[in-house]
Amino acid sequence: MCATKIHMKYSIMLYLDLANPKTNTRNAGFTQEERDGMTALLEEGYVDSFRHLYPEKTGAYTFWTYMGNARSRNVGW
Repeated sequence: MCATKIHMKYSIMLYLDLANPKTNTRNAGFTQEERDGMTALLEEGYVDSFRHLYPEKTGAYTFWTYMGNARSRNVGW
């Protein structure tokens, strides 16, 4: 798979993997620098195993902030 396809696929994944991507673009964990770093890893051949197995799954998060009842509302990362 070429780097462009990987980057495009990862860009789509990022937005599935975050409840509110537009409001989090400057927050730690979702900065442009971090997204670029993850893209570089994928270009090296690393695979997001969850996204590989469940490419369209939404609402499956591994982190919820302690603020604002995020876990009970499933607003996660």
